[in-house]
Amino acid sequence: MDSDDGWRHDTPNNILFIEGYCQVPWMETSYIQCPPIIGDVSPFNCHTLFRVWCTDPSYLDDNTVKPDAYGTDKAISEIKSGRYHAIVVMDYSSPEERVNFEETFGDLLQEFVSSGGVVAFPSSEGLLVSTLKKYFDVDWKMSNYYRTNWGPCIADNERNVNYSFGNGNLSRRVIKEYSAKAVSLRVPKHERCFGVTENSRTQSMVPHMSGRDVSEQSEDGNYDVNIAMHDYGKGSIAYFGDVNAEKETIWLVSAFIESRSPALPIDCFSSIDESTFGEINRLKEEGSESFKAGDLDQALSK
Repeated sequence: MDSDDGWRHDTPNNILFIEGYCQVPWMETSYIQCPPIIGDVSPFNCHTLFRVWCTDPSYLDDNTVKPDAYGTDKAISEIKSGRYHAIVVMDYSSPEERVNFEETFGDLLQEFVSSGGVVAFPSSEGLLVSTLKKYFDVDWKMSNYYRTNWGPCIADNERNVNYSFGNGNLSRRVIKEYSAKAVSLRVPKHERCFGVTENSRTQSMVPHMSGRDVSEQSEDGNYDVNIAMHDYGKGSIAYFGDVNAEKETIWLVSAFIESRSPALPIDCFSSIDESTFGEINRLKEEGSESFKAGDLDQALSK
């Protein structure tokens, strides 16, 4: 694609979508069918996507764009395949699935990001914050839930906003103020990406819920954001708290992936196979036991 603005365009990435940990399966289809901002360019059209639905497939309805594969085993093998630059965990919002999600993917996603990968968490709920604290050491707190205008946190975080969203296809057209109903967070200044503006007011069809002043100065401890980013190891994660999956948010997810994805796919799991890894662990444990027993020669032989 020809560029008219000097930014990097259409850098292809392989993206794995992990789906099925939602309360209602609708957001997946919104992302796949997101309309263009201008012309006929869709947010993920230059990338290769592979979507895995990880929970009960009977939960999907006839209006859902069907995934490419099913089951946690398939999702795990895809993460370990070394093919992907980025992962999108789609609407991880079901409280009943939290333990299952953490046990299945927590360590894998942590290793993927630590090795340089990027993971986006678009969600209609804020419950995933506890998971992100557990695996990525974020200092984030859930705040509120309302619709208002959200804008880029240029005053606090101009470099990170431009670095994390400014290198992708049409990015300069999406780093701007837009309206969304969001589950907001309070995060450190350097991790703020989009937050309330000086003119933010609640927006609602219900008169008494509309027009409330939710603007805050960036110095205030009550400053709300709907998009936050956190570096971990060599990679990064981002939270997108948009309840309705507005097209502007979907484009920002795409821009984040294009801007922050590594040049090469993350292949941090394939250096040794599982049987070899298991044998290494067995010998390590035997050596530790010999060391504890005082048999140094035996310990060193392991």
